[in-house]
Amino acid sequence: MFSRFYGLPKIHKTNVPLRPIVASRGSVTYQIAKLVADILSPLVTLNPYCLKNSVELVDVLSSMVLDEDDIIQWSPLTSQHCLPVYQWIAVWKLFEAF
Repeated sequence: MFSRFYGLPKIHKTNVPLRPIVASRGSVTYQIAKLVADILSPLVTLNPYCLKNSVELVDVLSSMVLDEDDIIQWSPLTSQHCLPVYQWIAVWKLFEAF
């Protein structure tokens, strides 16, 4: 069986672009990918810089003490952002308003 390829609309964006999704469950490579994920999963927990979820991120950030001249680097899979702490604080305050 082949992978299924489809798109989910990003309704929060202008012109509603599609986010590409490749559903591989049931495909030829699914079992191999599952095996590799099972092998690598325990290794991820050994890395002190990997976070489990956004709740853990909030816990870590809440306990940090930073100076205004410190730099925070945020590296999600798709992009990298480096901002001084005072700019992150400004962004955080904008989100708190919602």
